[in-house]
Amino acid sequence: MNFSPYVMAGLRAGHPWFSESDPGMAGSGPAMTFWGSGSGQICPYIRRLAWELTAVMTFILFLFVMYWLPTLIAIVRQTHSALGVAMLNFFLGWTVIGWILALVWALASSNNPHVIVIENGRVVRS
Repeated sequence: MNFSPYVMAGLRAGHPWFSESDPGMAGSGPAMTFWGSGSGQICPYIRRLAWELTAVMTFILFLFVMYWLPTLIAIVRQTHSALGVAMLNFFLGWTVIGWILALVWALASSNNPHVIVIENGRVVRS
């Protein structure tokens, strides 16, 4: 592989991605290989990038779940107003007040069925 003089200067300075197979730098130049190629190791930069990407994606997933928390609570509790909570959360959840209102609505709504007892045409109990 032929590298430009600028790249070679960077490689001579000990760039972590590359290793020199010919430490003498004689002749047509060293054979430069990607660090870890063939050895089963991963470049430290790529390893760090993978951990950072994993951390960022985990944080984004956490934010997504937190944003939809009122809707998830309403669905798990099987409330009759789950669709209303979801719509409020979708349209106004980005505001803090809208998110708090959706959370209060999801927690305050009852999932008990309303029983109305009518005897002789009169409501006895509701």
